[in-house]
Amino acid sequence: AFGSLLASFSSDKCVHVWQEPSQGREHKAPTVGKEWRHVVALADHRDVVLDIAFAPARFGLRLATACADGLIRIFEAPDTFNVER
Repeated sequence: AFGSLLASFSSDKCVHVWQEPSQGREHKAPTVGKEWRHVVALADHRDVVLDIAFAPARFGLRLATACADGLIRIFEAPDTFNVER
């Protein structure tokens, strides 16, 4: 997880990034029962994705993926407020 973002992967060769429903700044209650918003699907993999990891926040919004094709890919969102780009 990275802030309000969560990444998932499965055998479909895609990594999906989801965003937690936003809460008001003054309200810190958990978002139980609310649907997460699908932000982006990263479908650049040629084989099954085996693992994913967000970089520490000091490096910005970066997500590393390890794939069964032997490649590690690094995805970076230049604007952490607009992950879809």
